[in-house]
Amino acid sequence: MESIQQFSTPIGLAYVASVAGEITPADVVLEPSAGTGFLAIVAELDGASLILNEFAESRAGSLSDLFPAVSTTSSTPLTSTTTLDCRHCPSVVLMNPPFSAAVHCRSTYARGALRHVGSALARLPEGGRLVNHHKCERRARNPAWTEPFIAAAGTWA
Repeated sequence: MESIQQFSTPIGLAYVASVAGEITPADVVLEPSAGTGFLAIVAELDGASLILNEFAESRAGSLSDLFPAVSTTSSTPLTSTTTLDCRHCPSVVLMNPPFSAAVHCRSTYARGALRHVGSALARLPEGGRLVNHHKCERRARNPAWTEPFIAAAGTWA
């Protein structure tokens, strides 16, 4: 869990993410690192259709039990958005990704958060919405991260 930074989103934060994403029944919501599914649960309560991905086998199994009508993929979070069936493009991505870790990577890397954001942006159509939980020092309005976030958006949008 800790080596690839699988920290479950608290239900209160999942609710805030859903409100920030303005989720409606017309939305298709992707959760690329679905974990325990709290972001997906709130999106489903809002009436959205779901696309779920979870690399950890045990968590993917739990998601299949929670959402039997939803097919859960098990790609690595960084590739999950590029390997999805194009017939199911999300209108919203809700994510609480690892901040500086990746599957099969033995060390941390500072731009890991941006790679996760970029991967999500690559899947969204024009007008799509991304709600991303990050540490405060890695937010777009922090001067140290403004340029990298703009570059990520420009590269993958």
